[in-house]
Amino acid sequence: MINKLEEILYPYTCVLTGKPAEGIDLSHEALDNLVLTENICPSCAHYSTSNRICGSCLKQSPIVERVQVAFMLNDVLKKMIHAFKYGQQLYYSRLLAELMLPEIETLGVQALLPVPLHINRLSSRGFNQSLELAKQLSSRLNVPVVNAVARIKDTPQQVGLSGKERRVNVKDVFVVDKKFLEKYQSIAIIDDVITTGSTVNEVAKTIRQYYPSLIIQVWAVWKG
Repeated sequence: MINKLEEILYPYTCVLTGKPAEGIDLSHEALDNLVLTENICPSCAHYSTSNRICGSCLKQSPIVERVQVAFMLNDVLKKMIHAFKYGQQLYYSRLLAELMLPEIETLGVQALLPVPLHINRLSSRGFNQSLELAKQLSSRLNVPVVNAVARIKDTPQQVGLSGKERRVNVKDVFVVDKKFLEKYQSIAIIDDVITTGSTVNEVAKTIRQYYPSLIIQVWAVWKG
């Protein structure tokens, strides 16, 4: 009854065009233009034919059990991500969560852990996009958000760096507050984008120092 009343008072409207929409605040045309991820390794999100485990993961066990990325970046998604991340339009986190959830398997995950920002970056931006996304996913999945990892070094942004430079850039930049994870067997690290996976892998690596048997997934909106 409440949901029906909300639909009457606040009808669905496409955030990109302002035109009426159905079921979600995005037009049918925009929805049809979203591109699902394909040909990526389910263990590391690097490109791999037919979504099979890549050669690197076959040679050396990946740090996380599974990586799930909903979409490839295109013009529609780029507009939403830009408005959310750089335009401080936080309501986009709800829409991105609604788009993302049907494309990932969530069964068994007991908690969501957003990739943290350093306090300087957080002060500059005003919010952590990964945390905002995690909160929206949390409310729909009825699982908690745990802020169990902190970023203790203010490193340069990853944009424009090579894979090796990205790995070096995030090395030893995270610390874990162990008490937050003691009761969980399976968690998902939440980020907005996966490019090389260096950041989320470093988060997972830091956690594994204390919880080697913890099942760790990674969920992201788009593949960079």
